[in-house]
Order: sequence, then C-alpha cells, then structure tokens
Amino acid sequence: MTHPDEGERLAAQAVLPERIDIPEADVNTIVEPAKATEQLNRFTGEVVLTFPVPGGPFTTVWWEEGPAPGENGLAVVLGHTRAKAASVFGQLADLRGGEVIGITGRTAQGEKVVARYLVTEVVTDIPKSDDRALRSVLDSAPGGATLALITCGGEVDQVLASQTENAVVFATLEGVYRA
Repeated sequence: MTHPDEGERLAAQAVLPERIDIPEADVNTIVEPAKATEQLNRFTGEVVLTFPVPGGPFTTVWWEEGPAPGENGLAVVLGHTRAKAASVFGQLADLRGGEVIGITGRTAQGEKVVARYLVTEVVTDIPKSDDRALRSVLDSAPGGATLALITCGGEVDQVLASQTENAVVFATLEGVYRA
C-alpha cells in the first residue's frame, strides 16, 4: 500500500476499487464490483434484497450501487470469514481504532490512486436472524465514516451451514493519494 509520504495527496474523489490492503488484518486482495441480489435468508426463510456475496474465500466485492471509496456516503466492501487463516476477512473483527485500510483503484480519469482510511469503530454481534439489524447498524454509522467493511461472525449454525452474525468495520477517509 502506498503510504501518504510516498505519493501526492489529491482532492477526495471516487475511486473505482481494484485492491484492498489491511496490514493489521493480513488482507491484500482484489476488489470486484457487484450489485445487490435477492437471496433467501436462511435464518428467516424470506427472500430479501441483500448486498453481493464474494465469489471466493479470498476475494472481496464492492457494492457498486452505493458510493465508491473516496466519495461522500458510505462505500461498502464485503468479504468472507470462516477461520482466521481460511478467509480474507478472518481477522477483520480484531481491528482497532486508527488502523489503516488502503483501497487502490482508478479515478474516472484513469489515474491510479490509493484511498487511505483509518478504522473508527468495529461492531460485532449483528444477528442475521433480524433482516433489519445490519441496515440499522449501517444507518447509525459513526460520524465521518465513509467506508464499511462487512463480514460474517459468530457461531456456525451447522444446520444452515452459515455463521449466525455479521460484523462491520467503519472507517474514515484520511486522504486520496497518487499511487
């Protein structure tokens, strides 16, 4: 990840994400754009419109219907959690305030940049059995937060083969830098 001292600071702007780097959580992987989909919530039995799900355990997706990293509003990136070393966001819930998240991508003009974020809050224990719980957490994001990283958490429900909770890491844009 480019450190601010290594690149020129630019005006905040939309970054079409290509990679995400979180040194403290051992994350360095691709970010793919994806749209929301209708899926069966196995916990409630209802079909709901939901954020996109990454295609594999070591990639992430950016919810492209929402704000892009670097823009105003809450950009959302999602990744899987199964075990600490067996998935991209396995250590996400262990992040602490002030830790760095870098999203590398391109501006609308094609310039390669890094949007550098600082973690502000980690929220865990968001029940998947309540379709409104995750939305409520996102709607009450800390002031200034412009990035939400979402993953699974909690115990694994063996019958449903899914973890029972979600976790969200909120972060604030520190700056956009030329890569």
